[in-house]
Amino acid sequence: MATPTDICFDTLTPPVMERIFFHRTMTGDKKVDYQKFKHRIGSLHEGHFVVAPYAHQLRVVLFHDPNSNTIQKFMDMCQTAGIAGTMILRCEGDNQIEALTNGFFNPRRLYNLHGKLAKFEWPVAFQLESLLHNGLLNTGDIDELLPQVEALYQSHSQKRACFVGDLLRRYNEALQVRAPRESPLRCFERVFEDFVYSESRGFRCCHVTFTPTRMILEGPYATQSNRVIRKYKGYEDHFIRVDFRDEDRLQYRWDREVDGASFVRERVGTTLKQGFVLAGRRFEFLAYSSSALREHAVWFMHPFDLPGKGRITADSIRRSLGNFEKTIKSPSKYAARLAQAFTATDPSVEIRRNEWEEVPDLGPKSYLFTDGVGTISQELADRIDKELTKGRPDSWIKPSVVSRTHFLSSSADKYFILCGSIKSDSWAIKASWRSIRYLTSTQAAFKCV
Repeated sequence: MATPTDICFDTLTPPVMERIFFHRTMTGDKKVDYQKFKHRIGSLHEGHFVVAPYAHQLRVVLFHDPNSNTIQKFMDMCQTAGIAGTMILRCEGDNQIEALTNGFFNPRRLYNLHGKLAKFEWPVAFQLESLLHNGLLNTGDIDELLPQVEALYQSHSQKRACFVGDLLRRYNEALQVRAPRESPLRCFERVFEDFVYSESRGFRCCHVTFTPTRMILEGPYATQSNRVIRKYKGYEDHFIRVDFRDEDRLQYRWDREVDGASFVRERVGTTLKQGFVLAGRRFEFLAYSSSALREHAVWFMHPFDLPGKGRITADSIRRSLGNFEKTIKSPSKYAARLAQAFTATDPSVEIRRNEWEEVPDLGPKSYLFTDGVGTISQELADRIDKELTKGRPDSWIKPSVVSRTHFLSSSADKYFILCGSIKSDSWAIKASWRSIRYLTSTQAAFKCV
């Protein structure tokens, strides 16, 4: 009787899976026959689709002839391929790997667990989801951990979500370097014993990375905000950064034999169009900044109710940024206009409506010309410079407004130069900048360029 033999692949990153049509129609022209005949996939079949986002280890079961040493043949092939012998572990005798069906990632079990996690506040729910999605704990481990998390959650009446969320973030880091013989619960107890909570300041943003097979959750990290997020103070945790990467966290790259376009439409396009659900929240695509787009990173947001404003959605935020009727039919131009509002900036001073004015553009109406440069008084430039350099060791260095400063506000996204002819504590903008809605009061923001 044949003896079953297992080969388990435990890789640092999930394997790249491709589907190849062997019995496709051939024309005889190699340039045609061997171009884009491979397709990237995220799972092998429907059953694997459920497990792939959480466990990327592969186990191959071999049935070999008793007269042939299949394992030795496999090791010889590994040596031929240049794989170091130290990377291959033979688990025999007392060190055998037990293959049991525990149903950790059964669809019903996952559904029930996600429902439990969604009952926590966002900082806690996100960290618990990250333990599962990042492959640090399975559903059984999290079920054992939840009673301790709930006890801590109930024992802290003030800022309990931030306290427990920060503790779980430290626990997440500790799990990545824990000793193999240390249990997840013992690791949690050790982290809690040494944990000292410190309240964070500034904008801290959670990050989600979509790969072909999984979601990777990280953060929250201290992030430079933009004027859209500052507008919704107190609701910053409804905004999230999302990027799209390959399994090795690098940008997508593939050979000419791989049909990458179809994969991007399926994996990236579906996420952008339909959004995704995480920790009980449904996130929808909002916009992106021009610099972040180069890294394949965009902003998503979870709709929320704002007192006095009603329901805030991604669409309502985009409409509030201005009148883009002239560019709405050109997706690239429309997205570029929106991207201006999401450029990372530092807030500075409040500027009221009576502190700025419109100036006409150059040339006759039929040949209207604008250089995109406004003017700003020395007094206002000094106010902004003082606010931005507050508490910085190099605050004695005053930057040149012409060459190093870029002012952005709710009414414009342009360059400004010093001008002694305009009144004190004011600035002037061009009339052609009306694509962005003017507000009665706005906040100037700053970015070095």
